[in-house]
Amino acid sequence: MELGLRSWTPGKYLCAATLLAAFALTFTSLGSRPFWDYDEAMYANIIHDTVLSGNIAAPVFYGAPFFQKPPLYFWVAIGADKVFGTPEFSYRVPAALAAVACVLLTMLITYEITGSALIAGLAGLVLLTTAPFMEAGRQVRLDVPATAGVLFSVWCFFKARKDPRWLLGIAVGAAFGIFFKSVIGLLSVPLIGMWSLFELDFTWLGRWQLWAGGLLGAGLMAPWLVYISFLYGHAFWDEFIFNRIVNSVVDNLISSSVTSLDYFGFLFTYALPWSPLVLLLLAWLITRYARHTRLERDALIFTLSALTITTIFFVSTTKLFYYLTPIYPFAAIAIALGGFSLYTRYERSARSVLLAATVALFLGAGINTLFFSFHWYRPLAINDIISSDEQRAGNRVAALDPSLPLYVYQYEYLDTLRYYSGRPVQFMKDDAVLDSPFFLAVSTDFVTNHSFDPELAAHLEVLFKGVDLTLYKFEP
Repeated sequence: MELGLRSWTPGKYLCAATLLAAFALTFTSLGSRPFWDYDEAMYANIIHDTVLSGNIAAPVFYGAPFFQKPPLYFWVAIGADKVFGTPEFSYRVPAALAAVACVLLTMLITYEITGSALIAGLAGLVLLTTAPFMEAGRQVRLDVPATAGVLFSVWCFFKARKDPRWLLGIAVGAAFGIFFKSVIGLLSVPLIGMWSLFELDFTWLGRWQLWAGGLLGAGLMAPWLVYISFLYGHAFWDEFIFNRIVNSVVDNLISSSVTSLDYFGFLFTYALPWSPLVLLLLAWLITRYARHTRLERDALIFTLSALTITTIFFVSTTKLFYYLTPIYPFAAIAIALGGFSLYTRYERSARSVLLAATVALFLGAGINTLFFSFHWYRPLAINDIISSDEQRAGNRVAALDPSLPLYVYQYEYLDTLRYYSGRPVQFMKDDAVLDSPFFLAVSTDFVTNHSFDPELAAHLEVLFKGVDLTLYKFEP
């Protein structure tokens, strides 16, 4: 069967429609929500603090150097804010653009392998309807931009099979991935290595273009690394390399309660229907191993690559659901390749049934993605309520006396309050001496179920009361 672009003219329209839908999904109401604790609000504070410091080359958080993440996302967000001027929108723009780029690169990689715009469009559509991936592209998060760098490296690898000059781009993509989110940028290595192993072709390793690209990629990062090393010396390398990268494998650096079992639950709840399809696809491909067509072999490689990356995250002690982001594009390509191959094996009379089932799958996945991306699911909606209360309380504080401190009591979130109040947030201790005015944020649930000492309550004025948070002003 001919898989060329001209044989599947509808595929071109599918690709275009998928790309437009990706823009619509990521940018619709992008700036309508306040920043979430923790990561979104933390990064928003870093961007804000870094701009105030006057030196954007050296990110700052709470007045101290911030070494945990590379600075590229922050730089792009700062530039976007110069253009759009609305932080809630501007700071999310890099992730949103990267999500669209990932959909595009997923289609380009698939087309480079198959020559079929239809299969490429299907791969892009699977990624577009993978709810956790698209939702991550609507937050101030580094995972999707880093994934775009990984996909660019993979695309360059496949392009280089026809033109070795594209080998220059492998390390460049990795450099951008690293500059967005550290070693995650190297996740192209498992797929490239697996592909080379299946084809028993490692000649690309001897091409000068690959190593020239390595120098180019290193050159992109070198100026900042040299500058930041000059400013902070070994303190930077200890934190950036040894603490955040090496120790994350063996220590839970973010005190996350997420377990491997939670990962499974997340994937088989919010990444439906594609997560079980990947496992079913793997089982089918294994049973057909000795009779693989080219499409089925390629589907197996991408399936194994997605599972290899998944295993890396499962093994790592530090776990967060958003860490799974890089696996979704590879799984999308595998599903498109394997699904199309399976479709061609059916008799013409049976293909209408399979086509109807495929439409139903995409419809269900699309609805799931809308519910997840726009936070219509209850767990996500609750986070929106929390952050909305923090935004309103923070804005209330920001409009009042700037010299008064802000404390929280029986409340676990700080970063969103800090961003919108424009001042540091501290935990109130039970034995604190109350001899000067301050603002106090308390969990509304705590306020509802407990009562303050009458003598203390007489000095507290309610400034705001929300579903999750109540704000007081204390006057001695």
